[in-house]
Amino acid sequence: MPKTVQVIKKPVLNVMGLLSLMGNKQVYSSGSVDGKVISNDSDVGILATIQSTTDSPNSFEMSVLVVNSADTSNVTGQDNIKITIKIQENVKDLVYSVYLIDNYHGNPYHNWTTFGKPVFPSFEQLETMRNNQEPVRIEGPKLVKSNQAIYNFVLQKPGVLLLHMCNKATSSPDQVTGLRALVIGPDDVLLVWKDSCVHSRCLKTYQVEKSDSSEGLFMQVNQFDLIFTTFVFSKKEYIHGYYRVRAVDYWSRVGEFSLPIEVKQQKITSY
Repeated sequence: MPKTVQVIKKPVLNVMGLLSLMGNKQVYSSGSVDGKVISNDSDVGILATIQSTTDSPNSFEMSVLVVNSADTSNVTGQDNIKITIKIQENVKDLVYSVYLIDNYHGNPYHNWTTFGKPVFPSFEQLETMRNNQEPVRIEGPKLVKSNQAIYNFVLQKPGVLLLHMCNKATSSPDQVTGLRALVIGPDDVLLVWKDSCVHSRCLKTYQVEKSDSSEGLFMQVNQFDLIFTTFVFSKKEYIHGYYRVRAVDYWSRVGEFSLPIEVKQQKITSY
């Protein structure tokens, strides 16, 4: 019997997270699948938005979401997607990143089935599953070289792809706030923080660091990029210590670390 309840993200949760990167204004979008224009009865859907704000009139942010799904049928396969993007404004220092979720990327269920669907996965199996529970950045951040560009992708069915564009802000991300911890097992701690003061959605990752003491040397503990505000750190008999988090944007500029918090090892009783 397992000692604790484990926390593993489902792909649908990350799809909701990618939706949070969509803008507040829909714009016209066009694309093609295997040379044919995307239509209403196609398995492929596309939605393009921009983030319209009066706070930073010189900022530009565009998100293009592509979905390839045959609804509830078990039809699989892949399609060649071509997206044409035309930007009317003269935007400088514009970069893009591409995130992917499909049966193999950002899907811990695939790992679980590979392991033989164990009822109680081992510590190492859970770690492997967590390493594949985030959206995978398959491209970028890369410089956008033209205001009119064509992007080609091969998208599995089912699959979700997000192309995210941003121009360079005048300053680096601000401080991460509200860091808190929940010990969910003898070797597992769930870290949650707030991004309301970061003032940027164009983030390459959050860096989670840990130290054995408040005055000691901090070392990064997340082995993969995080674009959402949660992280489970698992290490046998090693979760005690101090944690802090900071944001890193697409241009590798870092924000200020959050205030560190202490996490104490807890003994979990087996039943």
